[in-house]
Amino acid sequence: MLNLDCVFQAFPHLETERLVSRRMHLSDAESLFAILADEDVTRFYDDEAFTEISQAREQIESWASGFDAIGVL
Repeated sequence: MLNLDCVFQAFPHLETERLVSRRMHLSDAESLFAILADEDVTRFYDDEAFTEISQAREQIESWASGFDAIGVL
């Protein structure tokens, strides 16, 4: 059985010509807010559209805490 603790010693950073996948930072809050405040985007999402930038900051912190809890840096 593959143990994910040894696979993900750090959060994976993947980059192609058109895409960058990396850990989110609080500096990404405005961009995340722009996406999750759009009702067309969140129509089928299991939560309401964001109405305040603080919600984006809280979401980023929540995701980071979740990754940190399983040992992903």
